[in-house]
Amino acid sequence: MKSRLTLTTGSGIFAILVFLSLGAVSYARYPAAFSVTKNWLSDLGNQTLNPHGAAIFRFDVILVGLVMGLFFAGLAVWRRRQRTRTRVFVSLAQLFGLVSGLAMMMTGVFSEGQHASHSLWALLFFISSGASVFLSGLAFLHHRHPSKKLTYLAFSLAVLEWAMAGVSKIHLLEWVVIAVLLLYFAFVAVGTSTIASREISTA
Repeated sequence: MKSRLTLTTGSGIFAILVFLSLGAVSYARYPAAFSVTKNWLSDLGNQTLNPHGAAIFRFDVILVGLVMGLFFAGLAVWRRRQRTRTRVFVSLAQLFGLVSGLAMMMTGVFSEGQHASHSLWALLFFISSGASVFLSGLAFLHHRHPSKKLTYLAFSLAVLEWAMAGVSKIHLLEWVVIAVLLLYFAFVAVGTSTIASREISTA
């Protein structure tokens, strides 16, 4: 069965590559010591802390937030020929996913250290993204092509994101959340390609 390139597959892979590559460039320009236990990821976008790399990281976040909207829009593939319950879960996951993409973009527009609203947008991101991945996990669980790995990954990520929203003073937790989120993008990108191929082959 030949894999198909879907909107979610392409945008998911693109988001991972862009986030890591531009993030690495911004990190390379950070003038001081940088630690996952003492620094927020957003410190890379702080103009005061990272004067030569902040703009790069902020552009990174805005671009990835925009691509996230495409990623979640592409989940429509998971609704095809499914029961009402599954379609509802996917639609809600898409809705919250679009909100999380917007929130991520706004954390780049309103950078850390310069705008008080940065923390509010970051909080909205973790809450809405957690809701989106949790609902996608329910959709994967009830899909007629079961994907338990995606379900477990989605539920785990949702718990981590909501924990980050509730306990926002642990630097390392944020890094763990972002790492698992990128893993989620990768697995869902591949899983969506597989689902699309199955739907075509059984049509």
